[in-house]
Amino acid sequence: MGEDRVITNEDLISTTSTINPINMTERHVRASSAGLTVEEMMELSYPNAPEPAPLREMNYPNAPEPAPLKEMNEEEYPTPELKRSPGTSKTMQLFRRQFSKAYISFGEVSPPQPFGRRNKSKGSQATPISPADPEANGSGLPHVVPSIPFLEFKILSSEIEPSQYQVDIPKKADIVACGRLCQFMHEYKQISNNYPFDLLKGGPLATLNCELLALTDSNKIGPSNHQAMIHKLKECGFDDLVVDGFIRHEFREGAIEVLIVSSEQLRQMIVCINAIGDEQLIKKTLKGGETSEVIDENTINAVKIHTTLHDAFINSGLKERLFKNLGNLERPFFDIVFTGHSFGAAIATLAALTYADKNPQLRISANVYGCPRIGKEPFRRWVHSLPNLRVFRLENPQDFALAFPGGKDFMTVGHGIQINAGFKVYRFDNFTPSKKLIRTPLDISRGKADHKINSYVEKLTAQGESWMTDFCDLNGQGVVVDNEKRSLS
Repeated sequence: MGEDRVITNEDLISTTSTINPINMTERHVRASSAGLTVEEMMELSYPNAPEPAPLREMNYPNAPEPAPLKEMNEEEYPTPELKRSPGTSKTMQLFRRQFSKAYISFGEVSPPQPFGRRNKSKGSQATPISPADPEANGSGLPHVVPSIPFLEFKILSSEIEPSQYQVDIPKKADIVACGRLCQFMHEYKQISNNYPFDLLKGGPLATLNCELLALTDSNKIGPSNHQAMIHKLKECGFDDLVVDGFIRHEFREGAIEVLIVSSEQLRQMIVCINAIGDEQLIKKTLKGGETSEVIDENTINAVKIHTTLHDAFINSGLKERLFKNLGNLERPFFDIVFTGHSFGAAIATLAALTYADKNPQLRISANVYGCPRIGKEPFRRWVHSLPNLRVFRLENPQDFALAFPGGKDFMTVGHGIQINAGFKVYRFDNFTPSKKLIRTPLDISRGKADHKINSYVEKLTAQGESWMTDFCDLNGQGVVVDNEKRSLS
């Protein structure tokens, strides 16, 4: 064998095309021992490779040239005593400047707005908290950073896919208690026309002393009347009933009274709404089909309801007054139940809807009796889109109020409980009785009798403990496939 000799650079360059790629590692070792740099070794390994582009141009081919960084002296560096906030640091200012330039140069979108406090009146827009003028902050650079849109997520339901709470059938005891409370609101004036319910606020009825109530009453109501009023409230079926408030609200067509009670045992706060002279209101004002818009900040589109209901609940100020009283009550983890009869039932349904829409964290229900129709198809969709709202309508078959307002456009909301020989509940039904059925004086007399709240309470209590366990219109007839009858699962 020959004598060993050292490989020079000229030898490597002359034999580049004949070197086997498998011996690359050995070749790199020898080249490294010969004193070649990394760039020279790369040229030897890949002689035909193109010149690599800078990394910034590869990732951002259309990005502008970055501005040179300004040199900072020792005085400009932050000290422990005076730290520079991220919003005014030189690095953040340069970042904002380059980001703004990139947005403007691309020409696709406008420069982003500065961060700011959320403006409630304009949704996702922001109120600037830093000046956009370069000269305003003394640094010569604008405060421009990308804005983050404010997204509000709201869980909605529908008739096809309701929440479990929407289709939970309430207990019969709860329905009877609401009916008796409505009956109390219709009959309490027989004891005292202007009874001061504020005297009963604050504690269970069993702890109230009628003698002391008579002494503190400025209306000079005797102890016997106080005793009769408390006894009548106890008949509603609440063992621990507490009176939380009473509202008397007058509007153009009449007056509305609201009694707010609560029960620790049931974990419920019940809002009973009664309209003074409700039968006259239904006859005189709900015959027409006029509608007015209900514009709510949480709804996507404005919906329309009957004009009389709009005037009584919204234009008169009852909505704000009632919701303010409910907000002042401290009843944590209580369900809120709205109830009412006739015209008061329509107001209770409307109040439950708007309150549930504003308070999605609460469970709201409406148990109403002889309720006329309130709105049209958009209103019905709005009611059924709230997973925390449950509406049950109790209806006597001959109740004349169910046919008002006239026309097929007005629709019912919630579930209907038909009271006849038994109880049947229909899921999201749209029962519309014909006004032609009320023709003779006998029909009119039956319609008035079935419309009274006493009739509803009597039929509810006359049938013992019988009650529904499921909706009666869910069991279909099935389908026929290949001459074979199959049931729907």
